[in-house]
Amino acid sequence: MNVFGDYTQIAHQTFAVDGLSALSIEMRHESVEVTVYDGADIVVTQLARGNVNAARPFMYQLNEGCLMVASPYTGFQLKTLLLQEKYTVLLPSGAVQRLKAASLSGKVSLVGSGEWQTLALTSKSGSVAAPGELRAQTVELTSLSGSVRAGAVMSGSYVLTSTSGSVHAEQVSGNGTASSISGSVRLGAVSGDRLLLKSTSGSVRVDALSGSGTLSSVSGSVHVAVTQLDGDLVLKSTSGSVRASFARSVSGWLNASSVSGSVRSDLPLKGQFKRSSFTGGLGDNPIHSITAKSIGGSVHLEAC
Repeated sequence: MNVFGDYTQIAHQTFAVDGLSALSIEMRHESVEVTVYDGADIVVTQLARGNVNAARPFMYQLNEGCLMVASPYTGFQLKTLLLQEKYTVLLPSGAVQRLKAASLSGKVSLVGSGEWQTLALTSKSGSVAAPGELRAQTVELTSLSGSVRAGAVMSGSYVLTSTSGSVHAEQVSGNGTASSISGSVRLGAVSGDRLLLKSTSGSVRVDALSGSGTLSSVSGSVHVAVTQLDGDLVLKSTSGSVRASFARSVSGWLNASSVSGSVRSDLPLKGQFKRSSFTGGLGDNPIHSITAKSIGGSVHLEAC
């Protein structure tokens, strides 16, 4: 049962996109949902439930091609504890080059696909979700306490990070970082050079990796399927296991080791094999290096 009741519209405003290059949304406790659509104008709707008498209409400003939509609240107010608010924003496809949506404690989400120069979705204690296809020169999806979820991220550089929550993306292309301190990092198809995928307490998993970089975890496991190697690859865990599978076309100079666990392989390797280490070649004409190591866990290498 929802004690707050149904949402009531507090404010509704339409903005022409002529002359606009950026949209910036800054909220406090309010959630934000931006939807990319085929319409002509930007439409902002403010909804509230609970103690709706405490709600105040949002603020906005047009400044040098940027539409700024902001929360009307400037600090903590006791009456807003019994108030839930959310903003729905309809954004015409291709209307702005830069999009930023942020909230201190509310959820931030982007519905639909689009292309921008820069895209930033951030929340301090709420979740961040963008299930569509995101194309931008730079993409930043960050949360301190909530999870980060993305569909396809196609960018020159990206940052997908959460402090306490998990990070999940179905597809990632470009050079960047995906990280969590307390949660897991799970990516589908990943392509790019100088990748940095890491977790402190959670696991790191990539379903299909094409490129190079570092995958690491302190307390969790590292699991990756390598379909193409374009540079050096480092797979490491302090107390968890490392499991890597390689396509037949992948070749490299392999250095696998474990301090407390074992090293096992189902691959046709050429080199010096011991119970807890291996040094040698994988495939024909190896060029790049592959490092797979664990201190407290095992290392398992196999074909995919």
